Amino acid sequence: MEYKNIIYASDKEKGTVRLTINRPEVRNALNMAVIQELQNAIEEIEKDGDVRVVIITGAGEKAFISGADITAFKEATAIMMEESASTLGQQLFSDIESLRVPALL
Repeated sequence: MEYKNIIYASDKEKGTVRLTINRPEVRNALNMAVIQELQNAIEEIEKDGDVRVVIITGAGEKAFISGADITAFKEATAIMMEESASTLGQQLFSDIESLRVPALL
């Protein structure tokens, strides 16, 4: 799968996957695109029986993840904010927590 907001780097020999949130210009703030890409990457990792550990990191020098990208909320309704920030974001974190392999943040 092609990713635009994260870097998915797999080392088959070591059995590792490194997910790098690649939005250093906004201190790796999470928006819907990042959440969806991370969700897709987690699904990909779950299907790959060779992965033994996942490392999740952020690009740049200033922040791992600075939180939600609030610029995306300018045009969002309250329902859209609830669905994206609460529901989908929480689902992503639950999926990371329940990965069959350890995840290092």
